[in-house]
Amino acid sequence: MNQPSISKNAERIFSIIGLSIIIIIAVIVLVIKPQISNLKTTNLKTAVKQNEYDLKQEKLTNLKELEKKIPAAQEKVTKLAIALPKGAKPEEMLVQAAAMATNAGIGIKSISMSQTATAVAQTTSQTSEEDAGTAKNTTTGSKTTKKSTPQIATLTLSISLSGNYSQFQAFLKNMETNLRPITVKTFSLNPNSNSKNAADPSLDASLQIDTIYQQ
Repeated sequence: MNQPSISKNAERIFSIIGLSIIIIIAVIVLVIKPQISNLKTTNLKTAVKQNEYDLKQEKLTNLKELEKKIPAAQEKVTKLAIALPKGAKPEEMLVQAAAMATNAGIGIKSISMSQTATAVAQTTSQTSEEDAGTAKNTTTGSKTTKKSTPQIATLTLSISLSGNYSQFQAFLKNMETNLRPITVKTFSLNPNSNSKNAADPSLDASLQIDTIYQQ
């Protein structure tokens, strides 16, 4: 009588275990596996977003670095505009010449100026094809655009000055370091007949200097 009862209990236990295993497998397949798949998808999306964020941060850093360089670039552009101006701008050259003389302690007796073109403007042709099929056609299907290069001209200043030898040395040094390039064409130095200091006599000088500009 006990054996059939034990057999039935064992069958029930095995049935319960089997059913439990089936339920566990079903839970894994229907619940856990989709969650794992969703987690992988979420991780992938997070990695993509992180990569986009890193790229944006890199661009932002580069923009900040460029922003720091803007003042220096603007300063260089300003200096270039002074060194090779568009137009003679004789008033600027007069101010610079006066400043160089004043810094050296030299007096300007007279100053005059003249302008001379030193180079003829050149033109360049740029041909663009309207259609790839007319690339070999030299008479149709093309446009020619002429561009003029800036013409370089010279501004010449004739200056009469008075001062002592050391002052003229300082004046010539100021011309060497002037932002707008200066070329000394002629320079003559003569003693001043009215000079009262024999040890450091006053001198009179006449010079011609050139500077260039864009026409």
